Amino acid sequence: MESPAHASAPRTLLTPNSVEAERGIDPVYRLEMEASTLEAAPRLLLTIPEAARQLSVGRTTLYAMLKSGELFSVTVGRLRRIPIDSLEGLPSSLQVAPSGAIGME
Repeated sequence: MESPAHASAPRTLLTPNSVEAERGIDPVYRLEMEASTLEAAPRLLLTIPEAARQLSVGRTTLYAMLKSGELFSVTVGRLRRIPIDSLEGLPSSLQVAPSGAIGME
């Protein structure tokens, strides 16, 4: 018994790259454009680890700063985010240790 002609033909999967190639779109160029668009958009909210990294402090210190009111956060659903605006004026509002006080016992 012979199988139908369509069963013996190889199947070609259409991936995003093959569709873009058919349309004459360079997929690498598309990815570069998407990446540059994402990089150009300013981040308004940071995660806790990102904000801690910006301030060069640990996560625990950042949570202590939130609790004391030095920083404020917003919740987006169940996620806590730190507005970038709350980080901008923070370094000038922190107390500076007197010279020689670090490492003195």
